[in-house]
Amino acid sequence: VEINIHMFFMGYMRGRRHPMTFWPEMLKLKDWPPSSMFDQRLPRHGAEFITALPFPEYTDPRYGPLNLAVRLPAGVLKPDLGPKTYIAYGCYEELGRGDSVTKLHCDMSDAVNILMHTAEVSYDTEQLDKIAKIKMKMREQDLHELFGVSESGAKGKADDEASKISCNMENKHTSNQSTKGLDINALPPDDSGSDIGDKPSFCQSEVESELTQCSKHNHEVNSSVKMHAGAHCTSDNQGYIDRSGFKRKDSDCSDQQKTGGALWDIFRREDSEKLQDYLRKHASEFRHIHCNPVKNVSHPIHDQTFYLTVEHKRKLKEEHGVEPWTFEQKLGDAVFIPAGCPHQVRNLKSCIKVALDFVSPENVGECVKLTGEFRRLPSDHRAKEDKLEIKKIALNALKEVVNFLDPLPKGSKNRDEVVEVTKPKRKYGNRRGDLKSGEDQPIDESIEERKPKKRGRSKR
Repeated sequence: VEINIHMFFMGYMRGRRHPMTFWPEMLKLKDWPPSSMFDQRLPRHGAEFITALPFPEYTDPRYGPLNLAVRLPAGVLKPDLGPKTYIAYGCYEELGRGDSVTKLHCDMSDAVNILMHTAEVSYDTEQLDKIAKIKMKMREQDLHELFGVSESGAKGKADDEASKISCNMENKHTSNQSTKGLDINALPPDDSGSDIGDKPSFCQSEVESELTQCSKHNHEVNSSVKMHAGAHCTSDNQGYIDRSGFKRKDSDCSDQQKTGGALWDIFRREDSEKLQDYLRKHASEFRHIHCNPVKNVSHPIHDQTFYLTVEHKRKLKEEHGVEPWTFEQKLGDAVFIPAGCPHQVRNLKSCIKVALDFVSPENVGECVKLTGEFRRLPSDHRAKEDKLEIKKIALNALKEVVNFLDPLPKGSKNRDEVVEVTKPKRKYGNRRGDLKSGEDQPIDESIEERKPKKRGRSKR
C-alpha cells in the first residue's frame, strides 16, 4: 500500500475502505519509530512509557534488578527488546477476512504490552449493507474451497452448518435483509469481553429457535430474550464475567464491549501440544496471505499463520478440552505474556500499543526451551534466528550474582587470574623430601641452643 504518514493517521481516526467494494481496509504500522530510535524520536513518550510500566523490578529496561537482560556488561551486543510500537486500524466486528489481528504466535521471552491510545471508527448504513453481502459470498466460497461443497449444494451445507454453530460463527449478521436505519452502535461484536466463557452470538432469525440451537453447543441460557425477526441481538449464555469474578447481565456486557480496544486470547504453556495437534488437523480451514488456504505447516505456532476465530475456539474446546484466557484490553491496561504462552490479538478499535520484552529469572528455562525449538526450524524460516541469546544473558547474570556474593580479592580483575598466596613454613625446617645442601641452608643458632645435651660420661 502506497501511503504517507498523514494519510495513514487520517485513516486511523476516520477509517479507510476499498473504493469499489466498501470493504474496510485494515492497515498496520509496526515498529515505528524503531526501538533503537524510540528515545531519540519520542523522548517524552519514552519516558512516560517507562514510568508507567508496572512491576519495574522485572520490566525496567535499564535498572530492573530482576530483568536479566539488564545484566549484560557494556560493550556486549544486546538483543533488541524494545520498546516497540504497533499502530493499527481495528473493527469491533469480526470480519472473517482481513481482520486487524496479530496471529497466533509465541514470544521468545516475557513481554508486557500497554494500550496507549484508541480511536473508534464508525460505519454508515450503506457500508454495513455491502459488508454483509460480501461476507455472505465469502461464506459460500469457504464452503466450496475449504470444505469441498459444490456451489449447488452450498446453500444446503450452509443451513446445516448454521444449525450447528449458529451461536458462535463469526458471520452471524451477514444476511440478505436490509439494514436500513441501523446504526453501527446497534451491531455488537461477536467476541465478548469475558475472561473465560462462551462468546455472544448474533441472531438473525427467530430468537427462540436460535436460543434452542445455542443450548445444544454451549451451556444453558440464563435469560430469555424476545426480539423481532431480522433484528441484530446479543445473547450471552453465561453472562459477562468481569475481572472480579462476578457475573453481569447482558446489558452490562454490551457496555463493556464498547470500552475495550483489543481482544486477547492467551493459551497455557501446558496446552501447546494439543493446540498444535488441532492446528495441524484443521490447517486447510485457515487462510493466510492473499486469502489463500494454508498448505504448508512447519510449526503451527511459530509460523504465525493461524488466527482462531470464535468457531475454531469452540471446536478446540470440544475436541481437546483446551480454551484460552479471553479478555479485552482497555485503554491504559498492561498485559503480561509469559514466555512460552501462545497468544493472538484482534484490534476492536484503532489502537496504539507499545510492547517491551524482558527476561525474568523464573522463565529462563522456558526461554532456553524455545531457543531449541527455533533452531530446529527450517533454515529459511522467519523465526530461525536466535535473537535473544538467552544463554549469554543467563551466564552474565549468574556471574554478577557470584561476584556479589563472593567479591574478588583486591588487585584481581577476574577469577581466572591465579593469585599466589604465601603459605607459612614448617617450624622446624623444610617439608619432608625437600632437602637442601649445607651451603644453601642457613644455620639456625636458636635451634642448636634448644637441642638437649647428652647425659653420661664422654668416651675418651
